Amino acid sequence: MVALVHKTKGFVFHHVPKTGGSSITNWLTHTFPDDLFWIGKKGVRRAAGYERYRALFPPHIHPETIKNVLREGPRTRHLDTWHFGFMRDPYKWFESFFWHRRDKKERNTKRNYGEGLFQADPEAAWKRFVEITTSGKSESTQSFWLKNNQNKIVSFIGDYSNLENDFKKVMNLFDVDVNSPLPVSNTRWREKSTVEHLPVEKIWHNEKLTKKIEEFLKEDIELYETTFNKRATYE
Repeated sequence: MVALVHKTKGFVFHHVPKTGGSSITNWLTHTFPDDLFWIGKKGVRRAAGYERYRALFPPHIHPETIKNVLREGPRTRHLDTWHFGFMRDPYKWFESFFWHRRDKKERNTKRNYGEGLFQADPEAAWKRFVEITTSGKSESTQSFWLKNNQNKIVSFIGDYSNLENDFKKVMNLFDVDVNSPLPVSNTRWREKSTVEHLPVEKIWHNEKLTKKIEEFLKEDIELYETTFNKRATYE
């Protein structure tokens, strides 16, 4: 996760993986080109446009690390500012991660999952992804980015399925009008996708694998259902 901090408005945006964060980041950097700074694995930098951000930072870093950075020097005034992030239905988030990893074929993806993730049979690749991911050796859950033990780290969790409206609500709190739609980001890998996508019912038909996923996502499911008062489901 990267934090995007507004110097004067008093908000910090936490980019949780696969929850529309690139679209929000894109909008914020174009709207406030001179009023933001980033906190990421390579340190703190002034925001200089979305493309520059993408070049400088791995997009995800734990929020406690972000808060530790904010405790340093003149940035301490941002420590207690208003933090927000977004969350996706955990089942759909997990499924999205699978297709994203399978399509992108990044070096670290191959290192974590092996070539088995890219085999022709998507059902076999899904099984490989589930077994590796639920072992805790690769992906972190959404609650990892949003909570510290049992405490929420952010002030507000928006619903990915209501991304545009929830983002507008947040910006309205800071007297910022969202007059243009959020840009669609991270589409390049979808446009170049060459893998076969399974229908939902085939992905989730294996009860043994689904139980593994549900155990892995237990905190996410609880957080999602209590935050948004609706059931998490893959249907």
